[in-house]
Amino acid sequence: MISLKFLALLFLLPSKLLYQTILYFTVGSNFACKDIKTLLHSVASNHILDYVAASDLIGVSGRKVTIDQTLAGVKKTLTTEGHLPSNFGKMYLGSKHGRSHWIVEAPDRTTADPVVLYLHGGGFLFPTFDTQLKALVHIHRGLQNDRLSILLVDYSLSPEVLFPGAINQVAHIFHKLVVQEGNTNIWLMGDSAGGNMCVVLLKHIHSPINAITTVIPERFRPRGAILISPWLNLDPKPVGSYLRNAKTDILTFGMYRIFSEMYHPDTQLRRTLPISPFYSQSSDWEGVLPGMLLVLGGESEVIVDELLRWVEIAKIDRSSLGIQPRGMHDEFMLYTETFESYKESYAYTAITKFLKDNL
Repeated sequence: MISLKFLALLFLLPSKLLYQTILYFTVGSNFACKDIKTLLHSVASNHILDYVAASDLIGVSGRKVTIDQTLAGVKKTLTTEGHLPSNFGKMYLGSKHGRSHWIVEAPDRTTADPVVLYLHGGGFLFPTFDTQLKALVHIHRGLQNDRLSILLVDYSLSPEVLFPGAINQVAHIFHKLVVQEGNTNIWLMGDSAGGNMCVVLLKHIHSPINAITTVIPERFRPRGAILISPWLNLDPKPVGSYLRNAKTDILTFGMYRIFSEMYHPDTQLRRTLPISPFYSQSSDWEGVLPGMLLVLGGESEVIVDELLRWVEIAKIDRSSLGIQPRGMHDEFMLYTETFESYKESYAYTAITKFLKDNL
């Protein structure tokens, strides 16, 4: 059932869209978007998402879209464009322990070939978006590395499955890929909530977390990791960049609060490292993070202060950090409509350079 407050917000939305459109074509909008389509989407998200109720989000039709449907839609587009990667959409694992699909699998792949294990964002609440799949395909195309494979984890979503359900599935798939099959050239990559699970998985590999049932010996840790706008604090407070960037980001404090409570309702548990890496100290990260690491964020994100604080806590070298000027949350999944538009983005440039330099 859609709340009356949500309907009222929808009624007020057109005037805000019109105002921001006028700013965009005159003095410039406070949302730093490259095109009017992205601007309108960002303004609408910012306007609505700070006030929605949990019940409004659970009922959103996008939550019901399956990974098979999303893969089929993107496959159709890529086929038409003539850029369908090898084995796109092929299932790697489909069981109660987890589901995963190849976005691209190198022909005659060997255990020494590089594999990017991708964990998608979406607040732990939403499934993989088509824009995320397109971003991965564009990055692979730009790298021109026919030995590189990309594997997507289709983990279970909250609130139907609470922590540690999703991270247990991620750990199981990683274990199968690395420990059981002997793949030795694994790279973790995750955006937003997926970035959170990348960090938690790295911590678990180094120092086993009781809530995660699959133990992974430390010698099997990945070669490198890419963290894109990682969401690191699931007990947010309306301070700092949550207030400073409240009208410049696609997401809002209210949205993060709802996502957090849906991932797990226990506030005290959400203030611990297995859920919120932000609540940690420097000693927690000694020997945890790989030497080849890229951390990306946006200057205009509401969570940027928490990201920068965690970078300090974990003693991550500043050369591994990229903060996009006026960047919003998770711009990795924006501007993906065409390869030409995406390759001009900050995320594409940073990620492809990192992988070219290190693979």
